[in-house]
Amino acid sequence: MSDFVKAAPTFDLIDQPWLPVSRDGEMRDAGLREALLEAHNIDQLRDESPLVTAASLQLLLAIVHRAIDGPQSFDDWRELWNAGRLPKETVENYLDQWQERFDLFHPHHPFLQDASLPIDGPASTLDGMNKLLTGTEPINSLFHHDRSPSRHTPANPIDPAEAARRLIALQAFAISGGRGYLQTVRARGLCFQLLGENLFETILLNLLPTEIIEDEAVELAKLGQPNWELDTPAKAQTRRPRGLLDHLTAVSRKVRLIPEVDDGKLKVRQMAFAMGRTIELADKTSEPFSAYVTDKRRQQIGLDLDRAVWRDSEALFHFDREQSQKGTTYHGPATLKFVRELVHEGIIPDEMSFRLAVTGLKNTNAKVFAWRYDVLPLPVRYTKGGRLVEFLGEALRLAEDVALTLQRAARVVAGESLTFGTRSPDASAVTAMANRLAPDRLYWSRLEEHFYQFFERLAEIDKQAEHEVYTVALARWVHGPVRRTAWSAFSDAVVPLGSSARILKAVHKGRGYPGMKLHKLLESYVEPTSGEHAA
Repeated sequence: MSDFVKAAPTFDLIDQPWLPVSRDGEMRDAGLREALLEAHNIDQLRDESPLVTAASLQLLLAIVHRAIDGPQSFDDWRELWNAGRLPKETVENYLDQWQERFDLFHPHHPFLQDASLPIDGPASTLDGMNKLLTGTEPINSLFHHDRSPSRHTPANPIDPAEAARRLIALQAFAISGGRGYLQTVRARGLCFQLLGENLFETILLNLLPTEIIEDEAVELAKLGQPNWELDTPAKAQTRRPRGLLDHLTAVSRKVRLIPEVDDGKLKVRQMAFAMGRTIELADKTSEPFSAYVTDKRRQQIGLDLDRAVWRDSEALFHFDREQSQKGTTYHGPATLKFVRELVHEGIIPDEMSFRLAVTGLKNTNAKVFAWRYDVLPLPVRYTKGGRLVEFLGEALRLAEDVALTLQRAARVVAGESLTFGTRSPDASAVTAMANRLAPDRLYWSRLEEHFYQFFERLAEIDKQAEHEVYTVALARWVHGPVRRTAWSAFSDAVVPLGSSARILKAVHKGRGYPGMKLHKLLESYVEPTSGEHAA
């Protein structure tokens, strides 16, 4: 039995547990106060949905930026880092000052919502909570398994903590769909966030000083105000950000959650919903947590379901827009540029290693159908660029060439398998069979673990700063993991074809293609005569 709440309901995000964290290896919820003041004792933010995890960090960054009114400079940042924890009094004073605005059901200023939306109309004017997952129709089964037949049919009720998590993810990652519904910057491309040893380090590593932000986007250099401080929210037509905090906390979808009591517990089943204000940067390659490839389209690097992020890792370490290859300019995330400057300023040593969380979603026709969350090792030395990144790029390009060779070998096998007598096989049938064999997909999935080992090893040998050492490492990479993985992927891909005489002949001919090509491709890399081949 459920009833709409008649007395003023409340859910205080500052002290009520709702934020997903890992502490001492255990998953639990924390309020904003605990998450910030105990950040040095919390492992990380961690939710089943990576969109919630990424949006949660974005929220914490906005609060800390505003509470400390900075950091303005590297010296400010160094002081925070050396303290080993966030300034307790400063953070508490800010949270206490604005605590009322962090109420999920405040009658006039509900957190990241719009109190002007009517909620007392007929049910046909309201939306079920399933829409809060993506902000558009249809329902997305990746995030929620409620199969309500209509957007207006009430979904199963959820508790306020879950509603809050979905709300912040929606505001950060809302996708396009329907007339006037525009997607956010986060929904267009991958989001890159650095991870430290604990939540405190993670917050600090993404807490960019004004000096860095000015270089990336002048319109974000001024902090401005977060959404919850505004008595009158900015109009939807005002798409230019009014500072970094406006960018981080913009209400991209107007939402008003409708609380009710279900079996004596506060729940949310429905909401009012409308298009909000989607931020658009003047310089479309200046969002500090994104990476860009700048060609004629000048676009963010987005999620490619057939391509793991590590395959483009070289692009992440280009920070100067004039650095280009074949007419294409790469521009890495400002967070990585910031790490480079921390090393240059002597604030952190270049022997340190962090991790890089990469979050993205794939959407089409107003529907999210996939998301990806990758965590890459990040030896700090890579941010310095130079020969280390050049050799990384060479290693990746070589791996790509080998994958292309495997694709062509699959076509050879398919063509021979489908040849009967003197009659040439149908081209579309050959393509279809080659795509089913797909030895390159096996190759990439198996090479990933080897790549991470090579990636970290290359950073280690960079300390020796000798060209010959790089060359030996590259030779071990191509003659070890790359070649072995390519052959095993090809061998396993053709197993389902069987062992008839015609198939064996086709496989033999197909195997000869990568054999010849690999020999030619790798002959310029002298195979090491001693030491392990594992990079």
